Amino acid sequence: MDNINFCNSFKFQTITHRTPRHTDNSRGIDLYFFAEMKSGAGRIVPLSGSEITVGAGDIFYLPRGLKYHSYWSPDESGKVEWESYGFSYLPLDPPMRFAMQRVEADGEARELLRSVGKGAATIESVGRFYLFAARVIPNMVRDFKSPEDKLFEAVRSYITGHLDFGVPELSRHLGMSESSLYGFFRKNVGKTPVELKQELQAERAAALLSETELSVEEIAAACGFHTAAYFRKIFRAHKGLSPTRYRQISRQSNSL
Repeated sequence: MDNINFCNSFKFQTITHRTPRHTDNSRGIDLYFFAEMKSGAGRIVPLSGSEITVGAGDIFYLPRGLKYHSYWSPDESGKVEWESYGFSYLPLDPPMRFAMQRVEADGEARELLRSVGKGAATIESVGRFYLFAARVIPNMVRDFKSPEDKLFEAVRSYITGHLDFGVPELSRHLGMSESSLYGFFRKNVGKTPVELKQELQAERAAALLSETELSVEEIAAACGFHTAAYFRKIFRAHKGLSPTRYRQISRQSNSL
């Protein structure tokens, strides 16, 4: 690796904002990051999985490729600030993935991180940074899910909450092109986005038929169908029964 590529594979910097800020990283970040909050607070919301909140003194980790939105709030002094340590390589044998998380670090580890110089990477700063990483990684939470599993979770979560979605809208939310989205569905899901939507609509409708007294027309509207007739057609295709018959059988089973 030449000197230019070496320097570009690290990004050590201080980030400061004086006003509340929202950052859209829904296309995915191209580096791994450790960071230490100095002031203010942040909320990091991934497209898939649980969010984390961070405040002054917290150290946190973001994996490369993570797709998320972040929200930053200044403290009483009017400032939100964190030290950011971006890097391209995680030299582990065997290779391991780690989830986005707050990181437990003892005093020595914190001192190592704070001693890493900002600006262009040097052998000394990189050495100190990896010494810090070596101390905290053994206690970090592993991520055993594949990128495909996490993307499908994000797809399913979005569709469940937006049953009237369109493919262009879903593509924008996931930060990928429509052609890439269709390719992902063909390879990993075995159905189209619309077919998955209809399956989730039928699942939600079945629960409402079993658990509520809502009419078929009300359930159709609640599940994102524009007409009750179309709802009946899709429900029968997925459940093999009409909504009314499904409700009858469900009630009979529950009363036994």
